[in-house]
Amino acid sequence: MSSAAGSEHFLHSLQVIQSKRLFEAACITVIVYNYALTFESELQLIWKSPWKLGKFLFLFTRYLGVLSMGLILYNDQSQYLSLDQCKSFSQTTSSINLCEFFIAEIILAVRLWAVWGKSKYIAWILVAGGLIPGPVLLIYYFTQVKYLNSKPDLTIYNSVGFCPGFLVGLDSMVHLFTYLLVFEIAALVIFLLTTWKALQICPVQTCLVYNLVITASSCVNIAVRLKAPEYGEFSLAFQVIMHSLGTSHMLLNMQKQALAPSHPSSSATQLGSLRFAPVHSVSFVQSA
Repeated sequence: MSSAAGSEHFLHSLQVIQSKRLFEAACITVIVYNYALTFESELQLIWKSPWKLGKFLFLFTRYLGVLSMGLILYNDQSQYLSLDQCKSFSQTTSSINLCEFFIAEIILAVRLWAVWGKSKYIAWILVAGGLIPGPVLLIYYFTQVKYLNSKPDLTIYNSVGFCPGFLVGLDSMVHLFTYLLVFEIAALVIFLLTTWKALQICPVQTCLVYNLVITASSCVNIAVRLKAPEYGEFSLAFQVIMHSLGTSHMLLNMQKQALAPSHPSSSATQLGSLRFAPVHSVSFVQSA
């Protein structure tokens, strides 16, 4: 590489890293602002409720994204960590992100199953078409990420000490987001086929918008990783935030609707494993 080309590459890499750090700080700001807005609802509807499956799922999807963004921000704001530390942070945060995605898809699947009246056919479709391939892809990804690029671009690391991008160009990331996209499109179609039922449990402005946003974010992730892989961590951070905030908001809004005086008591029991059952003034999702 010529001196001019090397300098241009260095400046571009530095610009990407600086932009990523600012974007991650913006994501943390959004999380803190959102938490401030929803703290009272979460306190009343979640923390005062019994420890059931729904509560665990909510807390996982709510706070895994927060934990991941905190670790990513610390990693990218720090300088002169060892390469082993950088690699360990990449493995840890990517693993947390994948767990966040999978838990969000579980909640999405159970919601669809409940909307369809606990249909065994829908259950088989969701399990065979989505929830079984998910763990298989997770195992495949963890196998790949275990052998992260042993020769990353060290230009920036050697100059200013910022961690290199170990996950850039990893094919398993594209495969994973392709799976998410297919599953989310299928979930959107199933939801639209039964919108009149779904509206009794989950208002369209909550559930439909959530489906559309996470589907769009998967499309963006695939496109970015194929066309501009150096910016892949931007879109990944965005999708983590969308899954975390979107899923938790959906569950909070469903809970509020289930407890509203005007809400039919019969529909409050249609959620099965994610059933909203009133317990005086405070309740939450309860296991079947």
